[in-house]
Amino acid sequence: MLTEKDYCDYDTCVALKELGYKGISRFFYATKESPLRRYSYDQILTTRIADAVGHTLAISLYVAQKWLREEKDIHIEVYACAGGYMYELCKAYKPNSFSGGTTIYTPNDVDNPKLNDAGRYDDFETCLSEGIKSAVKILKEE
Repeated sequence: MLTEKDYCDYDTCVALKELGYKGISRFFYATKESPLRRYSYDQILTTRIADAVGHTLAISLYVAQKWLREEKDIHIEVYACAGGYMYELCKAYKPNSFSGGTTIYTPNDVDNPKLNDAGRYDDFETCLSEGIKSAVKILKEE
C-alpha cells in the first residue's frame, strides 16, 4: 500500500509543476503545511483541476522519476551498497543506446541529517526522494 513516503513532498511537487509536469493523481496537498490527502473515492485530479481548486497535485516518486527520465533526460539511479542506499544523477547522451551516460551529480553530503552513520540513506524511498530533489534543483538552475 502506498504511503506518504511514496510521494514527493509539497515543495518538490510545486517545482515539478513549474518545470512542466502535467499528470493525474488521486492525492493532493491542500496547503504547504497540510498532510497528503486523497481526493474523493472514485475520482482523480489532473494538474489543471488541482490548480483550479487551489490544491497541489501529489506526484508519486515513481512517476516523478519516470517523468524526469523521459521528459528532462535525467536518470536517477538508486543503488544498494553496504550500509544503505545511494543515488547518482546521470544525463544520457544517446537515447536508447547501451553506451550509458554522463554522471552529472553524486551526493557527498556529510551534514545531511537524512544520512545514517554509514553516510547512506536508510531506505530506498528517502534516497529516491533526495535524488528527485537534486534533479529538480539542477533543472531550475539551468
